[in-house]
Amino acid sequence: MFHVDFPDVLPFTVTTNDRSRMKQQTQRKPLDEREKLRQFRELDDAFAEALRARVRQIEA
Repeated sequence: MFHVDFPDVLPFTVTTNDRSRMKQQTQRKPLDEREKLRQFRELDDAFAEALRARVRQIEA
């Protein structure tokens, strides 16, 4: 058997801001791949439509 002593003071401190950030990360549910793909398609469609509208505007 062996024994490991841990220091009373950690070599780093965790601030309140870090704690709240960690809490936010654990509370968020990860998006599944289908949801990510759906969001990407919505953005892609919106960009394509804006591009088409701009081309029509230039051609007019």
